Amino acid sequence: MFTGIKTFAFISGLLLFSGCAKVVIPHTRDFNETSRGSKSVYLDSYTLTEPFTELGISAAWSSKQIKAAAQSGGISKITYMDEEIFNILFVYQRRRLFIYGN
Repeated sequence: MFTGIKTFAFISGLLLFSGCAKVVIPHTRDFNETSRGSKSVYLDSYTLTEPFTELGISAAWSSKQIKAAAQSGGISKITYMDEEIFNILFVYQRRRLFIYGN
């Protein structure tokens, strides 16, 4: 009986914590002499999915938004970008694009 409770608690914990994640992904594979630049800005994109019907409300980046964000941060030449993805139980997701340059 006690073993069943431990197993249930372990599986419940795995399910609860497995849906939360934060990952950073580079937007290039060529790191040969790549500099980060002296300035940085970021853009956020959010997705909220209703878990039963899986209808999603989302926003995406466009190249115009990336250029406008870079210009607002005083970046005239983009040298590097990272993307951070934060996910909670596949219902809420925030994607943050970090833009580096000079």
